[in-house]
Amino acid sequence: MSIRHRQSPPRYGWSFCALQAKSYHSCEAFLADFDADNPPSCMILDLYFPRMSGVELQRSLAGKGITIPTIVLTARPDGSLAPLSIEAGALEIITKPVEGDQLIEKIEAAIN
Repeated sequence: MSIRHRQSPPRYGWSFCALQAKSYHSCEAFLADFDADNPPSCMILDLYFPRMSGVELQRSLAGKGITIPTIVLTARPDGSLAPLSIEAGALEIITKPVEGDQLIEKIEAAIN
């Protein structure tokens, strides 16, 4: 899932921040839709996909000089890919299931 952070224009003397999420069924779908001129503010990534793993996606982006703050959300935090994901630049590994408020906190910390 990619997250875009949007600051709204001030209205009536105040402004607010909004998060816009977009999900993908595979790492390849994310790469096909990726716009280097408008990258996501944050990425929430699982490690295990049928073809390309989350770590392979991180390495692919890094190989192109693209850095996106990444939070890994996985059911298998003790698997072999978790430490590789941290090495590839993930900010944190969170075990599924996760409370919505906790995830929002992590996203806000990643984009700020």
